[in-house]
Amino acid sequence: MAKPDFEQNLVDFGSATFTELRPGQAQVLAAYADQHLDTADLAIEMPTGEGKTLLALLIADHALSRGWSVAYLTGTRQLAERVEKEAEDLGLETLRFAAKDYGGAKLDDYHQAQAVGVMNYWVTPAGPGRSRRRPRSGRSDRRAANGRRRRSGPRPRVVGRR
Repeated sequence: MAKPDFEQNLVDFGSATFTELRPGQAQVLAAYADQHLDTADLAIEMPTGEGKTLLALLIADHALSRGWSVAYLTGTRQLAERVEKEAEDLGLETLRFAAKDYGGAKLDDYHQAQAVGVMNYWVTPAGPGRSRRRPRSGRSDRRAANGRRRRSGPRPRVVGRR
C-alpha cells in the first residue's frame, strides 16, 4: 500500500478552517505513515494546543478509506462535541454515540466504516444497546497521584500496539 499524502488529503477536503499542517503535525503524520499504517490501536501524544484533533481526524479518514471502523474516544461529552465540530469544519462525517443514543443505522454505518464514531471513552461500539459506563468512584486516569494534571513532554510522539 502506498503511503498516504496527508497534506494533499487536507487540501482535498477544501476546508476554510484547516488549510495547512503545522510542522509538529507534519512530523507526527510522517512518523505514522512510516511506522504505524497497520497499527490497530494508536495514541498520539503532543502538548496542549498543538493540533492533535486534526491529526486524529486525518488518520481516521485514512483508516475509513481502508475500510476500517474508527472510534474517536474522548474523556467528556464536551470534548466529543468539539471533535464533532472540528470534523464538520474539516468536512469529515462523524456519528455520535452516547449511552441512550446508540445503535440502529448509526451503528451499522460505523461498523461499515462509513463515518467516524465519536464517543466518550466509557461508551464502546460492542454491539446494539451495549455500553460501558465510566466508574463513579476512583481517581480519573487524567490525574497523577498528587492530583495534578499529567503534562505531556515537549516532543510529539506516536505510539502504537500491533
